This record gives sequence, C-alpha cells and structure tokens, in this order.
Amino acid sequence: MSRLYRESPWALLAGTVYAFAGLSPLKVIDVLARQDALPAVRHELQRIERDRALRLEGRVEALVKEAREARGYWRDLLSTIAGLERTGGDVRGAFRDLYKSAMSMLRAENEATASRMATFAHTALIMGAILPVTMYVMLAIIASTATSALAPMLTAMSALLSVVMCFMADGMAPDSGPLYGDVYKRIAVRYAPIALAVALVLGLWFAYVPWLYKYRLTIPVLAGIMAFSLPGWLEFKRHAAALDEIFYGTPALLRDVADEVRRGQSPVQALARLSEDRSYGPHMDRFLRLLVNKVRLQGPARALADLKPYLPKQVYTSLSLLFDADELGASPETFDVLADVMRDYA
Repeated sequence: MSRLYRESPWALLAGTVYAFAGLSPLKVIDVLARQDALPAVRHELQRIERDRALRLEGRVEALVKEAREARGYWRDLLSTIAGLERTGGDVRGAFRDLYKSAMSMLRAENEATASRMATFAHTALIMGAILPVTMYVMLAIIASTATSALAPMLTAMSALLSVVMCFMADGMAPDSGPLYGDVYKRIAVRYAPIALAVALVLGLWFAYVPWLYKYRLTIPVLAGIMAFSLPGWLEFKRHAAALDEIFYGTPALLRDVADEVRRGQSPVQALARLSEDRSYGPHMDRFLRLLVNKVRLQGPARALADLKPYLPKQVYTSLSLLFDADELGASPETFDVLADVMRDYA
C-alpha cells in the first residue's frame, strides 16, 4: 500500500477541517500542500502543481485529470474539490458528506483488515506451537534414523513460517509512525548484556556441579532468554500503555478544547487551562503539560516538530490541524469537527 493511499484518508479529514475553517476548495489544496504531517500528500500536490505549470493548464483541469488516474480516497478528494470549483455549492456540506462516507468506508476496511490479521495470527500460532508438537508426535510414532534427522529441519521451517506470518500481520496494521524503534534499541542495549551474563554464570556453575552437568546448556540458555524477555516485555508494555493512553485520550482533549473555544478562549489558552484543571490519565497529563510548556517557549510548529518522533501519527496530525485551524481563525464549529474526526478514527 502506497504512502499516498495511507495518508489520503487523513488528507480528506484535514480538508474537512479546513473547509469548516472557511477556506475555499483550492485554498484547501494550498494548505494541504504545506502540511508537514502528511508528507506524501504534500509531495503529490507539489508534483501536480509543478506538472500543471509545465503544461500551462488551469488548476481545476489539472485536478480533474489527476482525479481520473487516482483511486480511493485521493480520487474522492480531488474530484470533490474540482467539482466544487467548477459548479460551486456548499463547501462545508460537500466535505461533511465526503467525511462521513470516508469514515464508513474506513470502518469497513478496518474490520476486514482486523479479520485478515486475526487469520495470520492464528496461522502463526499453529505454525509456531501446534504444528511442531504434532510433527514430533508423528515422528516419534514412526521413529527411525531418517525421521530423527528431519525433526530439527521441520522445527526450523515451522518457526520461520510463524515469524513470516507475524511480520505479514504486523504489516497490515495502520501506520502510526516509527514509535517503537528507540524502545527496541533501548531494550536490546539494556537487557542483552544482563541475559548474556545470566547464561554464562549459570553455564559455568552447572559445568562444575556434577548432578547439574547434563543441564549445562539447556537451563542457562532458557534463563538467559527469560532474563532478556521478561524485563524487555515489561518495558515495552509500559511504553505501549503510555502511547495508548495518549491516543485514546486525544478525542476527549479535543472535545474539551472545542468547548473552551466556544467560551471565547484560543486553542492554546484552552490547552493551558485543561492541563491545570482536567485529568486524562497520568501519561496524558504529563504529555499535555509538556506540550503546553513547549508551545509557550517555542511556538506550536516547533513544539510539534520536536514531539513528532514520540507521538502516534494520528495524534500528531490532529494537533497539527488544531493549530492550523487556530492560525486560520476558525470558528468553534471547526474544532468540534476536528474532535469528531479524531473520535471516529480512534
């Protein structure tokens, strides 16, 4: 799946927010072409504009041509903008209908993807756990020199197929950005030496204790694996819990921001007040305080750029749209739409 196709639903949702902020359809294109949160969309729109200038075409004609060759949500967005520019009409209503249609399609796609991921996960379980045991039982029944040699090879093949299935299932998950790379590196650097030390110490000890000598390889290796896996898993779970809390807490935060904007405050003021008066969970509260402090010191753009590597892509994009809407002087209704977008996506 191309990056443009992955980002096009968010481009459509961002276009809805910009439309409710009062922008014309072509102005929506201009703002999307500068949106750092959607790099593939930005590059594609810049390419369209560059090709249009070379061919000396009008902007609407260029969008119509691109829409004919596009697919999915990207085609819907381009054709809607071109149609609004050609015939006029209710810009907000058109984008609202487009948004609702896209969310219905996204839900159906996500359900189908979840079903496929479950199938691959079950297959990986069968390949990695059930199939090897079954093969060992069968080989034990028909034990011979030839079948004994097959056991390690079949086990390795089952493990390899299980890993491949896991990677295939993981590749189907929605793109949230490179959030776990640093965590994996930290786990490897922190716990691999400990695991190696545990395995070596136990191996040497077992080698000098007669009644444990026959276990000098098996138990130390298993202990080393446990010394690496258990604390690594706990650290990963803590990190994942923090990200999940931020991800699922963002819709409530955006809804509260919309309420504060309706009372006459700016989004930045609303975030500052909510960081003091409301609680969304320990991880979300720490993130919100950090965001407010960085926005005060650096401004919204720089603050988001610094936090981008640590945020789910959906959260980063929604916050970017929040500050864009503030810069455009959007009405309170716009922030309600943004809250609806993030709530539906989450």
